[in-house]
Amino acid sequence: MKEDILVKEAEIKELEGIKKLITKNFNSYEKYNFSKSGRVEFLNNISEEELKERRNSGSRFIIAKGLEEIKGVMEVRPYNYINLFFIPKNDLELTKKLIKSYSDFCDKPKIINVPLYLEEIFNSLGFKKLCKEQEVEGVKFIPYKFTFKI
Repeated sequence: MKEDILVKEAEIKELEGIKKLITKNFNSYEKYNFSKSGRVEFLNNISEEELKERRNSGSRFIIAKGLEEIKGVMEVRPYNYINLFFIPKNDLELTKKLIKSYSDFCDKPKIINVPLYLEEIFNSLGFKKLCKEQEVEGVKFIPYKFTFKI
């Protein structure tokens, strides 16, 4: 039996779970694509304090939550820019749930920076890759134009 997933905006008390999910996925799929300084930069940017600061500055954290744990997260910064998007690798259904929920929380989507391990999923969903892999302060990602064709 498949677990019911609730998609909602995260509460402050859920930031610890968000950090755990991102750290787990980063260590499992992404850290090998980053330089040492990039790994340090990325992990510094997902500390609970940093997540709380961004939330207090207007970022919204949309989570997909199962019975006990957070399964996926998307950080939407002011101006509808998706900064973080983390789910279990190859979970197309969870990706679709988070993407569909975006329109409930935001309008006028623009760009999503996709972790390298999710490139195949975003290609299969028909998102438009804006350019090749980018690296900023050692952090690697692929920018995609956000669409609602799901």
